[in-house]
Amino acid sequence: MKDFKNIFCALIFCTAFEEIRQFFRMAHKTRAERRKLFASKFQQFNNLATANI
Repeated sequence: MKDFKNIFCALIFCTAFEEIRQFFRMAHKTRAERRKLFASKFQQFNNLATANI
């Protein structure tokens, strides 16, 4: 975390990164199922991200 200016910026980044990682997590899915689900997950994420701006 040395590239962040302070520890709080690193904390915010890590928290947001973990939330996004969990949103896109597709455990116990086959590769084909992941491919099908990824487009819809990405669209949902894009809608969430643009709604908060």
